[in-house]
Amino acid sequence: PSPFPLPLPSGAFPSMEAASADPLDSNQEGNIDTEDEKGYILSEPRVAIKLLAAAFSLMFSLDLFMIWLSPHSLKRLEGSESMAVLLAFTVQFVSLVQDLTKQPYSKQIATWQCTRGVKAIAATTNLWLYMMPTPFIRDTVTGRANCMLRWGEWTVLSMFMTFLVDAADSTEWWQPAVTALSQGISTVCGLLLPYIESVALWYFVTILSFLLFFYIFVRLYRREVELAQLLRSLPLGSYRLLKVRTTTRLLRLCCIV
Repeated sequence: PSPFPLPLPSGAFPSMEAASADPLDSNQEGNIDTEDEKGYILSEPRVAIKLLAAAFSLMFSLDLFMIWLSPHSLKRLEGSESMAVLLAFTVQFVSLVQDLTKQPYSKQIATWQCTRGVKAIAATTNLWLYMMPTPFIRDTVTGRANCMLRWGEWTVLSMFMTFLVDAADSTEWWQPAVTALSQGISTVCGLLLPYIESVALWYFVTILSFLLFFYIFVRLYRREVELAQLLRSLPLGSYRLLKVRTTTRLLRLCCIV
């Protein structure tokens, strides 16, 4: 069956609705029922530990593999490039330290830990780029040099962050995992491009990357439909409605950015 369940129900794009219907408005906050997070997959701290362990393991595996694969393409950043990654690392490290001094909301500690993990992954990559030579490979089609550690970072973060967004209101693993894999594999295609010498294969992988990336728009459409249905069936103070609406907004940002 088609992934687009037409026709689109009226009100499927709730961002265009009246602000008075928004459960996040300040005049609605008192009506929000903060029911227990239990049942959502990101409600357990051990889930965050597993996700972070998987993300860091994947990033280091990709980086080490690319270094092993391209020993003659190692380059150390110098001058302004070196200072740029050092500055980025410093900002990220200070931000992490500040975050660690804050007390997270107890019912969403797993999400808090994962978002700190995103900063840690980015900071680790910048520190690695500053301290040692890393592979830079010139794409044979575009002629542009690619920082392969950046591709490793983007691959992990695209998958990790997409999963966090799509799983924020989910009680099952499979759908967030599918969305995350679509973005992760799409980015892996970009990582592979500098290694491809065949022009035909290069274009095939590029098209495949775009097709996989566009799945996130299909997922957003389905979420908008679900949100429209919940807006008609649940009271504005429903915690479930708040979760779905917030997650849908975050997914919109993923599509825009």
